[in-house]
Amino acid sequence: MQDDQTLKAICYQRGSLSILDQLKLPDESSYIPINSVDDAWKAIHTMSIRGAPAIAVCGVLSLAIELNNSRSKFDSISSVQQFVTAELNYLLTARPTAVNLTDAAKTIIDYLIPLSNKHGNVSSYIDELLVFMEQFLERDLADNRSIGRYGAEAICQNNTNHKKLNVLTHCNTGSLATVGFGTALGVIRQLAVNDALQLVYFTETRPYNQGSRLTAYELLHDRIPHTLICDSMAGFLMQKEPIHAVIVGADRVTANGDTANKIGTYQLAILAKHHHIPFYVAAPTTSIDLTKQTGNEIVIEQRPSREMTSIKGINIAAEGVQVWNPAFDITPAHLITGIITEHGVFKPDELEEKLLSLKEVQTMTNLIQEGSKVILYLGYNNLHVIKAKVNEVYQTKFGALKHNDLIGKEFGSKIICTKGYVHALSVIPELWTLALPHRTQILYMADISLILLELDIKPGSIVIEAGTGSGSLSHSIIRSLRPNGHLYTFEFHELRSNLARNEFEEHDLSQFVTVQHRDVLSNGFEHENIADAVFLDLPAPWNAIEHVMKVLKKTGGRLCTFSPCIEQVQRTCQRLHMNNFEEINTVECLRRIHEFRYQHRSKIRFTADQNQEEIIDRKSNKREPDDDDGNEEEETTTNKKLKNDSETTTKRQPQETESTLTAIGPLVMPGHTGYLTFAYIKQE
Repeated sequence: MQDDQTLKAICYQRGSLSILDQLKLPDESSYIPINSVDDAWKAIHTMSIRGAPAIAVCGVLSLAIELNNSRSKFDSISSVQQFVTAELNYLLTARPTAVNLTDAAKTIIDYLIPLSNKHGNVSSYIDELLVFMEQFLERDLADNRSIGRYGAEAICQNNTNHKKLNVLTHCNTGSLATVGFGTALGVIRQLAVNDALQLVYFTETRPYNQGSRLTAYELLHDRIPHTLICDSMAGFLMQKEPIHAVIVGADRVTANGDTANKIGTYQLAILAKHHHIPFYVAAPTTSIDLTKQTGNEIVIEQRPSREMTSIKGINIAAEGVQVWNPAFDITPAHLITGIITEHGVFKPDELEEKLLSLKEVQTMTNLIQEGSKVILYLGYNNLHVIKAKVNEVYQTKFGALKHNDLIGKEFGSKIICTKGYVHALSVIPELWTLALPHRTQILYMADISLILLELDIKPGSIVIEAGTGSGSLSHSIIRSLRPNGHLYTFEFHELRSNLARNEFEEHDLSQFVTVQHRDVLSNGFEHENIADAVFLDLPAPWNAIEHVMKVLKKTGGRLCTFSPCIEQVQRTCQRLHMNNFEEINTVECLRRIHEFRYQHRSKIRFTADQNQEEIIDRKSNKREPDDDDGNEEEETTTNKKLKNDSETTTKRQPQETESTLTAIGPLVMPGHTGYLTFAYIKQE
């Protein structure tokens, strides 16, 4: 949809930026060139471009344009930093309520100093800064698509009795308010893609008519079934027609969930509450301001009175009338069902905790600090996990490693021990499988990657695992579903379950996982209709299929089983077919490691002289048999001649060697051979 130029609010390539003039829509599609920060400030202030995400990206890219086109005037990195900081602060004065531009400005300013430590050259510094700024464009589009998926899923799960839904939205929150796809309108687009949308009602959104001018424009383009209403019709609509959800965007959300959005949002929330209709706010985390605790701290922008009293220069109100024209209102958190972000859907009262947890996960310092978990790399298949502690010592095959030598170093550093060195690596999912103690037969990285892909495990997923084992798969699942998902893992052996539980606590993962000692085959799972995906590592997985169907969400979900024998696979697939699972397929897992090494070999020269020389050498060095009396036989005339010839032959030069890259396969089949069976079921 965004590929159509008329639905792109921002068009950018290095050195060129233009924005769609939304003041002229829907009558005319024309673009305004943005050649400087001043151009962007004017476009934002006059609302030629609007929508909190679009404002932020436009502001950042206008700075990138000016920085790129005037790079010759900068004689030092500090002059670049001063310019960028001043221009960003200027852009923030264009419109005060939306927080996205403020967040973007802080992110860029925080990046200026660390970037200067990498570059001493002004030109290369500017080049990398431009790349960093340009990432805001792609990030916004990716975030919007995630918001669409999470929002559509949440709304459908909340309305399981309806195959197709009627929803109501306000203002414009689509491709014209963002880089593409949209926030609240992105959720509606995703509902349409999922064939779950019956009709979308949308308000005209007085006084600037963003609904009738812009949202109508997008819905018509996408051929999404729709009906336009006046703002004052919403209550009567809810009384007369089935509305299954109200979805709006946000310009700023505070820590407690209070939301500033286009004027008229608050009254829609009250009406939805009265009519028992779920009310959702769709916004990227860049619109969430944790520095403000409540909506009372938000500055509300006041727009000029002429925007209410006239339309395109034509008066619609008496001359001289007094006007109050706030651009936004505040919707209290208690009226909001859920806040849809690119990381999942949160209740207002859990928003701050979840986002702080997410921020902690994302803010990965590159320096090892006291308490940091470090993977020590001593060699292939020789990794150790430690927690850095002041004055501690860890013994390795290369001698003693002092923790004090770790603290303050960058991850990836070579650390000197008493008899050699190790590398200190950061904790990433790919290394956990190799670093964790292996109590059982394990799944390796390639297998785990395939499982995560096929089960569609992502932030916010609820996953059931039967057969905790070594916990290597569990760790990877947790890292995929954080910060707002959860893993329920069940283990038949009590000792293993206790060990796994302790490891999760030690690795600060216990908030994302629940470990239980339980015989799943006999007793099933204790939960019902909660899981997006299930993984079974059981001796008889076919006997757990009925339990799987109960624990998957009512809308269905995905299943993966791990079996070492093909007979187990056959019985499992048979039971899956009997229970109407679809897309059943099995993958054989193999692990063979091939090493590539340079080996030194003597060069072989195929020349006549060398061949003759080697023949003479071999013959001249050959010993004749002894006589019966024990004395050696006298040299024959022939032997003497050969000996003399060999002495006259040019002395052989030292043999040359060459280095050849050689593939070395495993001597034995390491690891394991097993089968992963995947299936999907859609339940009503």
